[in-house]
Amino acid sequence: MLLRNIDQTNGLCNGTRMQVRRMRTHVIEYKPVFTHGQLYVALSRVISKDGLRVLLQDHGHLEDNCTMNVVYSKVFESL
Repeated sequence: MLLRNIDQTNGLCNGTRMQVRRMRTHVIEYKPVFTHGQLYVALSRVISKDGLRVLLQDHGHLEDNCTMNVVYSKVFESL
């Protein structure tokens, strides 16, 4: 998790979750990671569609412009 705002314009903000892919001297290569609910919160804060950009990876089994909603049902079993 990123602990400080580095480049807000490019999404490098305090609290951003990321998976470290490679570490070098003064450089960390990363992949952003959304946990359950973060995508919903991020999208709900957009004021206009002009300010919205979403990168969807093509895994070959989803329709265009779709992402998979993953729900871990075991989390809710003990409630």
